[in-house]
Amino acid sequence: MRWIPGARQRDARGQFLLLAVVALAVVALAVAPVLADHKEVSLTGSDFEIDTNANLVLDDSSGLDWATVTEERRGDLPSGSGDDSFGQGSKEDTAVPAVVSGSIPPNKSDLKTFGVYQEENASGKFLHLYWTRVQDPSGTTNMDFEFNQSTVLSSNGVTPVRTAGDLLITYDLSKGGTVPILSLREWTGTAWGPPENLSGSGNATGSINTTAIAAGNSDGLGSLSARTFGEASINLDVIFDEGQCDSFGSAYLKSRSSDSFTAALKDFIAPIPVNISNCGSVQIEKVDDLGDPLAEATFVLYIDNGDAVFDAGDVVATDPDGATLTCTTDATGFCSIANVLFGDYWVDETVVPANHDKPTGLPAQFAVAGTTLVELGPYTNDRQRGSILVEKVVAATTTRLDGASFALDADGNPDTTGDQTAIPAVSGETGVFCIDGLLYGDYTVVETQAPSGYLADTETQAFTVDSKSDCSNRSTTPDLTFENTAQPQIVTSAQTPVTVGADIWDTATLSGGFNPTGTITFTLYENDQCSGTAVFSDTVTVDAGNSAYDSGKYTTNAAGTYYWIAAYSGDASNAAVSGSCKDAGETSVVDKEDPTIVTVAVTPVTVGADIWDTATLSGGFAPTGTITFTLYSDSDCTTAVAGYSSSVPVNGNGDYDSAKYTTAAAGSYYWIASYSGDTNNDPVSGSCGDAGETSVVNPAVPSLDTTPKLLPNDDATLSGLFGTPSGTITFELHATADCSGEFIYSETQNVNGNGTYSTTNTTVFITEDGTYSWLVTYSGDANNTSALSACDAEQQVIDFTPLFEIN
Repeated sequence: MRWIPGARQRDARGQFLLLAVVALAVVALAVAPVLADHKEVSLTGSDFEIDTNANLVLDDSSGLDWATVTEERRGDLPSGSGDDSFGQGSKEDTAVPAVVSGSIPPNKSDLKTFGVYQEENASGKFLHLYWTRVQDPSGTTNMDFEFNQSTVLSSNGVTPVRTAGDLLITYDLSKGGTVPILSLREWTGTAWGPPENLSGSGNATGSINTTAIAAGNSDGLGSLSARTFGEASINLDVIFDEGQCDSFGSAYLKSRSSDSFTAALKDFIAPIPVNISNCGSVQIEKVDDLGDPLAEATFVLYIDNGDAVFDAGDVVATDPDGATLTCTTDATGFCSIANVLFGDYWVDETVVPANHDKPTGLPAQFAVAGTTLVELGPYTNDRQRGSILVEKVVAATTTRLDGASFALDADGNPDTTGDQTAIPAVSGETGVFCIDGLLYGDYTVVETQAPSGYLADTETQAFTVDSKSDCSNRSTTPDLTFENTAQPQIVTSAQTPVTVGADIWDTATLSGGFNPTGTITFTLYENDQCSGTAVFSDTVTVDAGNSAYDSGKYTTNAAGTYYWIAAYSGDASNAAVSGSCKDAGETSVVDKEDPTIVTVAVTPVTVGADIWDTATLSGGFAPTGTITFTLYSDSDCTTAVAGYSSSVPVNGNGDYDSAKYTTAAAGSYYWIASYSGDTNNDPVSGSCGDAGETSVVNPAVPSLDTTPKLLPNDDATLSGLFGTPSGTITFELHATADCSGEFIYSETQNVNGNGTYSTTNTTVFITEDGTYSWLVTYSGDANNTSALSACDAEQQVIDFTPLFEIN
């Protein structure tokens, strides 16, 4: 470590002002003393080389010298009218020496350079000084190094105000001498006290150069003639009062032209700020595991008894006034302990901030030596953390469930998952879940996923973490218990299809429940919205756990589609579950009945008579509706008889007659009987040409009377003809009794109605006896059949006497 140089500038009065504060630091060297290599006059325990013939380079194989260190160096103002010095008879005991300018000519007392370096090694702490003066001096000059506690400038504007306890190290050379005597004096408040010979006690050493030092070996100080460079080493332990804190903030070099202590002061090199002390301060930094400042941590220093183990032998350290060396961190995370005498210490945290762990690495060893500020830390107090153990059970039981997921939730709303921290399951603990690493505070826990087959517990539970724990050392006693209700399933199968009048029922199979109890209610509706009043309801007890349960039976009285809903009531451990309208398997189809119809039509009849049909309906379910009878005049049933229609109402199974139809033409008539059906019965119809569905209407049958005449003419009377008859009537006269052979006379006349038709024969005469027979034939027409007289009904035996009439 080195002193940082200050800077000076001249003010309006020509005085030099200090513009920067310099700090004297310490370098701790982890090397043993190298005194075995020292052939010079180095101080015992120091690694710094003080040569018999003072120089600035390292001559031994190891160690320190001015060329190997970075010292604090300050030069004097140039000689001449611009130089400053002490004047007006100022002496060492002058509290405020007078500062003058230009009064020191270049002579033996004219100073050039002042250097300071502080060393610390395993053997101790040492202060090294050097000076240079004007070249080719004409005589001996003594040097004094003054160390002041205060940095406040006195009234001369250059030197600090003296304070009792300030130190003066004199560098005295006898005339022509080359070995200085270094002595220590202490300011009493009015004068310097008696000298303490440090050289004689072995606590200081020094030398001057007896030969010239070339510029290349002067560490930048230029060529140095003999007796212009002097150096010294001082054991710092001897300059401090034991058990007291001494601190010096300023140092400067001055010259005396005589070896008499009371001689007048000559030149000086302006003071530089230093920090030489046997006491330091300790600053401790405390943070938490986030690196944030941590208040309320108390630290205590203990004196290290040298055994490298913190134990009862390490007593609490105190300052020179006997106060315990302790401090407590503030909101910035820092605290400081002042007036800590140089030495080896332990530091320990005796009061740990609430809800934090004591850091590892404490107690810790450290040393206060050679510097005024020891920075310790930052020491990290981890924030104490706890855990939450969550238990998952079946509702209303102590049976634990595995497979649930939980999370810490920042806002208590399980629907906002972005603020959730997952809770892992505890290994080997079925149904127990744990999260640790939780800072003390209030938390809410939500269930984010239920075990398969269970409903999540939607309740958000709060828990305060206020004790240290982690999942590895938790007992199985939970902090929070979440209950999951089993979510059973219900699968139903209704009886279907059936025919109206049959029974229907529903079967519900309950599965996935946890030892389910309760009831299942079956409700039956007639509409596909399952609204309004149910037609049937039945409740059965769940007494066999997960199993199939049948509803009671419902006897149908109307065809159609029926809709079941089966609902499980649930219990303390099982959630209710219900089917929905029109679920698969929940429809009972009730089909209509299929009745039969058998018909028998009236047949045969003669034209002009009435015909009708009789239909027998059977197999219907309380049938209603109508039976419609349709009459056709053709065998293809394409031409309905005009003006005829017959429908009769149905009221149950039985025989139903159509309306009567009065025939107006002979022929075959064809019936078809159709049942309309109703809400409970399908329609049914006969077909054209069905057996029993034809009414035959026969033509009318007329009678024929004949009146034979002796003169071969005949009368034939037609009667019983229907309508407007047509056709022909033919008279044939045969000369045989059996009408065989050729007729001897024939005459044909048109028929135009009932009546007598007579021949008009005027040309054929019977001229001989015999048996003569008339054969009269009526041809018939569309409404009348043909007619033929019997041959023997109109025979005449002609013998001309007597004549007889053939009828």
